[in-house]
Amino acid sequence: MLNYLKQHRAKLVYFPLALYWGALLIGTSLPGSKAPNITVNDKIQHLAAFAGLGVLLSMTLFVQEKYKLLNRHFMLSSLAIITIYAALDEIHQIFIPGRSADPFDLLSDFLGAVIGGFLFILFKNKFLQ
Repeated sequence: MLNYLKQHRAKLVYFPLALYWGALLIGTSLPGSKAPNITVNDKIQHLAAFAGLGVLLSMTLFVQEKYKLLNRHFMLSSLAIITIYAALDEIHQIFIPGRSADPFDLLSDFLGAVIGGFLFILFKNKFLQ
């Protein structure tokens, strides 16, 4: 399965990551009054959204072959990239009407990325050997 993923990484790995990350960016760029009203706790939303990003980015860094360091340390690299993105996203939300920066959102984003990374490791260990 790993070889299949690597052979078709553009459509099976890179495209889903770009689509998902783009949707996250659009979602966080909506003014507070236009954002979907989901009844789940805000921190759980952040955790779930960034867990998905953690899975997809970890998989992307794992299957890419251009940057061996990112490949070898896909989990730490993914966490670093997502944490930087999450921090920038919180700063970005200061400028969006009805939104604000919240350090607890950043913490939820980080924890979600950790969970997503570990979910990918479980997937990798079961299916990509």
